Parts: sequence; C-alpha cells; structure tokens
Amino acid sequence: MSNKDVDYLSDAYKLLRPTYPEQKTSVPRMQLLNKLYDVAVDVATGTGQVVTSIASRFRKVLATDKSDTQLALADPFPNVEYKCCDASSIDLPTGSVDLVTVGQAIHWFDVEAFYREAIRVLKPNSGVLAFWTYDLGVLDKAGSEEDLEFLKVHKDTLGPYWLPGMSVAMNGYKDLKPNVEDFFEHVERHDLLMDDTPYSAEQIAGYVRSWSGYRDFRLKNPDVDPAESLLRALKDIIETRQKERKSEHDDTVIGQFIYRRKLTLVIAYGPKV
Repeated sequence: MSNKDVDYLSDAYKLLRPTYPEQKTSVPRMQLLNKLYDVAVDVATGTGQVVTSIASRFRKVLATDKSDTQLALADPFPNVEYKCCDASSIDLPTGSVDLVTVGQAIHWFDVEAFYREAIRVLKPNSGVLAFWTYDLGVLDKAGSEEDLEFLKVHKDTLGPYWLPGMSVAMNGYKDLKPNVEDFFEHVERHDLLMDDTPYSAEQIAGYVRSWSGYRDFRLKNPDVDPAESLLRALKDIIETRQKERKSEHDDTVIGQFIYRRKLTLVIAYGPKV
C-alpha cells in the first residue's frame, strides 16, 4: 500500500463518510443546539463533519484529533480551533464546556479516561456529553444483490482485519465498557434514521477505502484491492439492470444505489464522579 493510498484514506474520509442527521437536534437535552452557547468540544473530529453541524451554535469550538493529516482537511471556521491531541487530554479549564461530542469514535478510546476528562471539562450542572455511532447499513434493501456484495466485503474479506472496537460500534454501543451509566446520573439512548443517501458505485468503493479494516487489509495484502473488486461487482449489477430495465430497480438504472443507515445517539449528563 503506497503513501498515496494512505493519503487517500483521509480524502475519502472527508468526502464519503456519512454526515449526521439534523434529527439529533430535536432529541431532548440536545435542544441546547437551538440556541447560542459558549463552548463545545468535538473529540476525534477527523475531518470535521461534526464541527460543520455545531460551529454556528457555539461561541467557541475546540475540535481535537490524533491525526494531523485529517485535521489538515477540516473546513476552517472563525470560532473553531483544531488541535492534535489525545481524547483524554482536553486543553480547557475545568467546568467550562457546554457540550462534548464524539461521532463514531469513542470505541477506540481509553473510555474510562475519556469519561473522566469529559466530566472534568463539562459544566457540572448543565454540561452534556453526546456520542453516537451508526450501523453498517444496507444498500437499497437488506438481502439485495448489491447489499450482499457490500456485506461480503465488510464481514468476510475485511472481517479478520477489524479491531475489536468495531463490533462494539456496529452494535450501537450496547457493549461499550465501562458503562456510561457508571459515570453519569442520567443517560438517554436514541435510535435515529440517517438520511437516505444515493451513492454511485465509485462512491461506495471510495467509502470502503476510508475504513480502518480496509487500510489494515491493504497493508498486509498490497496486491489485492477489495474496494476495486466491489466496484466491479456493483458495476456489473448496474449494467445487468440497465439491460433488463426492471422497474423495481429504478434506483440503479441511473447508476446509483440508496444507502440506508441507523444512528444510535447516547446522551449523558449529571456526573457521578
């Protein structure tokens, strides 16, 4: 796997990772996003997808990540500071933060150390920790030919290359340890539907290239590209359906698939420690 391939992972992450649904701002306790607040921290911000959603709602946003490469691709905002640091080292005063967010990343952390650091920086009577994950999702519908090809890459080809945290994320953080309930008095869990997203075959392959499991697979198998194999399979499906002109496959007649996903949002407040 070349350096160019590694650099592409950050580009793919920015361009092809799903954005987050506005539904989460209507969830109880997330109503704080409907007015202007002081300080938010987005941890493991990556290329800044979450920042784009919250920057206008806070006077200051600190967005942190361990990857300088991803931070370099984040969109600039006048009130946002990007900083390369560990999740459990937030460079802000104790009790100064209204909201700490983590999008699809807490499963990679030293979770207990992160909880304690979030509790330290959050305002004790009003601060909120919000973190979320999304499932693998389906292409068009579960069991469709394209969905089976997609699932085969994720589960069969890349399965041995996923770190243990990935299964925790895919399961909606039900098995995340230690339990967030051990650190906060109030914990809410909400399942939200993400917006259906039309993806071309090329975009789906690009999304696969943004996965950590793909990266590790390519490092050990540089001559095999499962994303390219998936791309060929999806193109074959599109070509076959275009020839058949089946009305039940209107989504793919124009060369696109509908990607459907569920997001699990965890909201915690009222620290115990």
